[in-house]
Amino acid sequence: MRKVILAISAFMLALILPAIPMAGEHKEECGGARKGREMMMHRMEGMHARHAGYTSIVLSRAEEFKLSDEQLGKILRIQQQHRTAYKAIMEKLHKSMQAGYKEYMDPNADEAAIRKAAQEHASVFNTLVEEGLKERKEVNAVLTPAQKAQLLSIKRGDR
Repeated sequence: MRKVILAISAFMLALILPAIPMAGEHKEECGGARKGREMMMHRMEGMHARHAGYTSIVLSRAEEFKLSDEQLGKILRIQQQHRTAYKAIMEKLHKSMQAGYKEYMDPNADEAAIRKAAQEHASVFNTLVEEGLKERKEVNAVLTPAQKAQLLSIKRGDR
């Protein structure tokens, strides 16, 4: 059931958001459209930097959690390792969304092809979730029980 919901969500996003070509594509378009897309990509990168994930929450509260230098080093290495993986997964996610959107918008595409594209997109999204859970587990392994308790006491809105 979750996969169906993820697939539907992915295609709803594809319907809501226009297909945005990657940087460098459609160089012949007018400067205004390219500049607008560049501004949007910059905003998305800024959002990613602000919401970089679980590890960022821990690192942003390093003093509060009294992380040792050794812990900080380990957590920073974990973050760097996963950042590389996230980048590759996000590229695949973007491509699968574009492929799904293309299938959906093709009047000649049959439902099976559209569903297959949705399943592929959901599969890549699941990979992203698994990577995030793996990172979270690795970070938690570095923390002491007292630090984990502090982390668990953070309210959702305080991130």
